[in-house]
Parts: sequence; structure tokens; C-alpha cells
Amino acid sequence: MNLIGVAALITAVGLEVCGQLCMKRAMRDPIRGFRSALHRLRTSPWLQVGIAAFITEAVFWTWTLYLLPLNIAFPMGSLCFAGVALGAACFLHEPISRGRWLGIAMILVGVGLLGAGW
Repeated sequence: MNLIGVAALITAVGLEVCGQLCMKRAMRDPIRGFRSALHRLRTSPWLQVGIAAFITEAVFWTWTLYLLPLNIAFPMGSLCFAGVALGAACFLHEPISRGRWLGIAMILVGVGLLGAGW
């Protein structure tokens, strides 16, 4: 497997997780209408970092697709699900149920099998 492609994939996953966590943090307080949304966009560093992370992630994901076969890159992109769940538990103090822990473990095993060439 192409190591630069794997590095691009890991970077894309990290940026996706960062973007999701920042957007969720920015949206803790409700938005009341369009003007409120525009004000939040101008004043919330969490929202600005989240949007920047998504834009940068799109560049790295496109690069990943250039470097790796889609049948490898797309399933490995599921690391985003595990990363967001773990990040939400650590940084946003959201609970993770036993069922979700099982799902995270299954994602990690599946990605491990892909990485091992199965």
C-alpha cells in the first residue's frame, strides 16, 4: 500500500474528526434565524476552525483517492466514525454506550483487516 496515500488518508480522517467536533462545539447554543447564523459564522472560532478543517479535509481526501484504490480508501475512511465518537466522549463529554463501543471495535478490526491485506 502507498505510504503517502495512507498518510493522506490519516490526515483526511483527522481533519474530518476535528471539523465535526468543532462544528458540534460551535452549535451548543441555539441559532435563532439567518442573522444569528451569520453572526455565529463571523464570531465563533469553533465554527471557523470547523469549516476550515472540512475544506482542508476535502483536499486531502481528493489526494487520497488519487493515491489509493477506492475499495481501500473508502472503507478506511470509516475511521471517522470511531474518531468522532471517541472525540465526542473525550472533549464534549458525550456518553458512549456498550453497543457503540462494540461498533467502534468492529470498525477498528475491519480497518485493521483491510490494512493487513485481507
